[in-house]
Amino acid sequence: MDQIGLRELRHHAGEYVRRAEAGERIAVTDHGRVVAEIGPPGEDALSVRDQLAAKGVLLRGRGRPFPTPLPATTGTPISEVLRQMREDERW
Repeated sequence: MDQIGLRELRHHAGEYVRRAEAGERIAVTDHGRVVAEIGPPGEDALSVRDQLAAKGVLLRGRGRPFPTPLPATTGTPISEVLRQMREDERW
């Protein structure tokens, strides 16, 4: 496993992330002491949904997950509408 210092990581973070994505593990040191590791995520880092999709058990949707919500209107509050409906029922 390669070791790099914090300064090296700061200046070349993109390179080390690409190496980690390729499966390499890299130790990060601070004054010669290992303080972190960079590497590909372990299976426990994936959500259950991602694990099932990786195994082919779950097929991901291709469209948008949910429609865009409509903006709230500035009309009569629902509490007022309900109050009026209840009054109308009593008479």
